[in-house]
Amino acid sequence: MLLTLGKKIALIVGTAVVPTLVVGTLFVADSQMLNPLKADGPTITLDSNIQPELDNTGSGTVTDAKGVTWEYHNASDYASGHVTLNADSYFGVSSSSSYGITAITSVVANFTGDELWLLTSIDGVNWGESEILTSGQAALSANDWRYIRFYNYSSTINIDSVVVGYDCVGVSSSEDLDGAHVENVISTTDNLTYEEETTDLSSSDSTRAVRFTKTNGNSTNFIISFGRTFTVGEIQNKKVEFDIKTSNINYGKTLQLYKNSSSVGSTVDSSKHSSYKITNIVDDWYHVEVPVTCLISTISGYNGGDVPAKNVASKEINAIKINAGNCVIDNLRICGGPQALGIYNNGASFGAGTAYWFKVSWVGKLHSCVITFDNPIAEQISLDDPLLENGSPFYIKGLSAGTVVATATVVCGYNHRTYTISNTLTINEKLSS
Repeated sequence: MLLTLGKKIALIVGTAVVPTLVVGTLFVADSQMLNPLKADGPTITLDSNIQPELDNTGSGTVTDAKGVTWEYHNASDYASGHVTLNADSYFGVSSSSSYGITAITSVVANFTGDELWLLTSIDGVNWGESEILTSGQAALSANDWRYIRFYNYSSTINIDSVVVGYDCVGVSSSEDLDGAHVENVISTTDNLTYEEETTDLSSSDSTRAVRFTKTNGNSTNFIISFGRTFTVGEIQNKKVEFDIKTSNINYGKTLQLYKNSSSVGSTVDSSKHSSYKITNIVDDWYHVEVPVTCLISTISGYNGGDVPAKNVASKEINAIKINAGNCVIDNLRICGGPQALGIYNNGASFGAGTAYWFKVSWVGKLHSCVITFDNPIAEQISLDDPLLENGSPFYIKGLSAGTVVATATVVCGYNHRTYTISNTLTINEKLSS
């Protein structure tokens, strides 16, 4: 239950009422620590003492001691523990639990089996991957999310127990994760001012955003923090997303990852790259999604032709640079929800006898990529090619001059989704030595 108390907000979890305007998980300075501090607090435990009542399809629900409803799909009874997950099976916080679990601080699952996924969601309906769990090891990637799910794609996983720590302190399911707050603005160009916005917001679940205002007609940009620090390895299969209110969405906008005031990785341009996804929400509000795979690659590199992705996974980021003028930014976060493929090459031609990096972006764990051609003048470089430096399946070799349509079929994500994307490429004559 959510109560409005003047300008304060109180959340009732179980029987405790906690007034708050502050996200419950505390973060230390970005340069000092990657993970949030965990406050001692209550926990929710699912084990053999609380088991779901399943029907003959493996579906059912259970309500825990804190009043949170958990839902189950394609599961089986497990006498020695909590539940058994079969192929394409899950259990997690139901969307019918209006506020989910407020301010999650850690998740520990004890289980036997392979590849148990932890998923997260803003609303309990649309899910994105968070990480693959290790039995008995605390996972922090779901911190501040309210809806979590445990998913098994194949085989059988026996769940002995799950313990979820939480702080009971939060504003809303989206606001708890939102970096679009004035205190997170790191820098702007001289001709851009900013202020807190509490009225013109992108959704009813939002309580505050940041308004930027241009003072002259020159180009403007700003760097804004997510409010937490990640390594590239932690987010390499996820995406940056935010909402923007602007009357000039068609003007080419660029994004680039940052650590404080230092750039990390490459720039993606909305006017050139299909990896930059824009969806109209209502009127001048738009939702932007950009995969991390096109902002920085952990698998690039062929025979020294590209800068190899060595030590990239350990690089830290905590912010994004956006070139935009008069606008409002809301709901800035990194998440792992599914997204269609994109292409972020700046050009579409290369020489015969040379390697070409077909820059396809995706979201989710990469399982495979097969590239096919409508004209046999190019081929996909094999994963066992000794010149392939980091195992990328996105390299093509030109065999002879001409025009060819290359189609990438990518299988990715916790549930092995299949996507395709095509682009017309020009292969030029091989230069004589």
